[in-house]
Amino acid sequence: MTDPQTIQKALQGDRKSLEQIVNTIQPLIFNLSLRFLWQRADAEDATQEILIKVLTQMAKFEYKSKLETWVYRIATNHLLNLKESRLEKNLRSFQVFAEDLKSGFTPVAYAQPDSELLEREMKSGCTLAMLQCLNRDQRMAFI
Repeated sequence: MTDPQTIQKALQGDRKSLEQIVNTIQPLIFNLSLRFLWQRADAEDATQEILIKVLTQMAKFEYKSKLETWVYRIATNHLLNLKESRLEKNLRSFQVFAEDLKSGFTPVAYAQPDSELLEREMKSGCTLAMLQCLNRDQRMAFI
């Protein structure tokens, strides 16, 4: 959580305070962007764009909520207004997603020490991909 003093110092040009704010909000923005966009490169780009918006508008922050809440709202608006991605155009429905899974996935037995980790990653990846089948408002509500 970012305290008002840190915000004021950052607005006055204190580099350490600004870095502290960025280090606090960047993971929040990136995680939201990744879940919304699913593609790491797209999420990284969106994170940078959102950080620039936040930092250039920080003087408008009115302390009516936590900074993180304000940042979340800016990030949400930015993501909802992005141009539709190629993935969003291709995954229009759960039926399309299910057909893609059937055509491109053949189960293989895997009994290595990292099998549980890979299983969790696969579940996470499928969940993120399924989110792309929702419209943007539904996706954001789910996230």
